[in-house]
Amino acid sequence: MRKTLTFLLVVFSLWSCDDGELEIQTIDFDEADIQACDNEINTNDRKLLFKVIEEEALILEIAKGIMVNRNNSDEPSTSNINNNNSSDTHLTYRFFTAEPTTAYFCDPLPPANISVTNESITTGGTLTVRTAASSVSFTQKSFTHDLQMSNLNIENDINENIIIDTETNYGNYVTTVESSIEKNFDNFTNTQIQACDGANPPNKLFKKVDDEFVSISLPDGALDNVAGVDTYPLNASTVFTNSILNVLIPDDSTIPCSGATDTNEVNSFSSTEGELTITTVANNDGGFNHVLVFKNMKLRDKNEGNVGSAIASYTFGTYTSN
Repeated sequence: MRKTLTFLLVVFSLWSCDDGELEIQTIDFDEADIQACDNEINTNDRKLLFKVIEEEALILEIAKGIMVNRNNSDEPSTSNINNNNSSDTHLTYRFFTAEPTTAYFCDPLPPANISVTNESITTGGTLTVRTAASSVSFTQKSFTHDLQMSNLNIENDINENIIIDTETNYGNYVTTVESSIEKNFDNFTNTQIQACDGANPPNKLFKKVDDEFVSISLPDGALDNVAGVDTYPLNASTVFTNSILNVLIPDDSTIPCSGATDTNEVNSFSSTEGELTITTVANNDGGFNHVLVFKNMKLRDKNEGNVGSAIASYTFGTYTSN
């Protein structure tokens, strides 16, 4: 069973006091957006997130390397939550003299007109971060990070403790990076070209990185072992595809060859025009090297249906056949 932050904040509010009298109030952080100083992730740094409602804030400082821009649905990232350990994740609940702005958390010199009146910290618990690609455009790729906390041991400023042994939802946080198209597919540069089983020579090649693959469907005979230069228009029989999934692609997966399903594909981009040049030369091992280069290639966004600007040149790589 997953508990929301409502219960957590009810417990906190039981501790708040004014002139020695208990002040009981319900503050629900579920409706508060997660904020950060930027939406970038550096796995070598701690990541500060915060939620604010009026004069109260729930602050989550995530340990290094726990939140990354990479699908991890099979093996979510986890971290201990303990404010007394500098390398663990920290969870802090604060009352302020006035509503804190982003400047309080992000500026080198916090505003002088606000101070902390009450603070509770977490001395035990576990943070679980489940990350998946959630949307992709021609320029950006977004990841949604689902942040869950469990077995929280919370201590107020007069050393009173309470344990919440059920899962508590901090919320979803979205980060963005450049898409593969925006990078001109440089993230695939050092990735080996693989051939799909079937025809010999193959009529489909692919490269994969984490949750993405790029593939080329070729007409019969395009990779024949004959030296020369051949150019193919990008059409129904010669197709380039960039597909992005919401899961990691295993090494033994058949997805790049059979195609992604609507269930696991976030988006895909397929060629509508342009050309593919294949330069074939004999190598010293008795085989042939096929260098594949795309020129003036335009791609269509599967989700939006629109076509992006032409990619002047993209070298897919060299495929070697025997």
